[in-house]
Amino acid sequence: MNFEDIKTKFVKNKLKGLDYNESNKEYISTLMSIEGYVLGGNVSSTHAVRMHHILQEYKEEHEAIWSELKPEEFKAWKEKEARVKKKQEDENALYERRDKEEEKETKNSWEQMGGKV
Repeated sequence: MNFEDIKTKFVKNKLKGLDYNESNKEYISTLMSIEGYVLGGNVSSTHAVRMHHILQEYKEEHEAIWSELKPEEFKAWKEKEARVKKKQEDENALYERRDKEEEKETKNSWEQMGGKV
């Protein structure tokens, strides 16, 4: 592993000051793998599955690396993610309003039939 192949300032800064040991080497190596993935290196299906798990585990690092290497692509993804989140929140609010209205109607019906509320 040649740590001089690090592509991002983010990963270089992560390495600075770390002791040379297996755990730290593995961590920096993983971050370098993320760099390679973001840059679009050849990815087999096995490697894609492995990267999926790595990207889940190192979400913050992945986003920092991605934003540094491909800022426009990262920005577009974040904007899309925000739109999807907003749409989901709007749908949830709509369902909550419908549930409250239905509960109100059910309660009124109960009361009209002589039930106690």
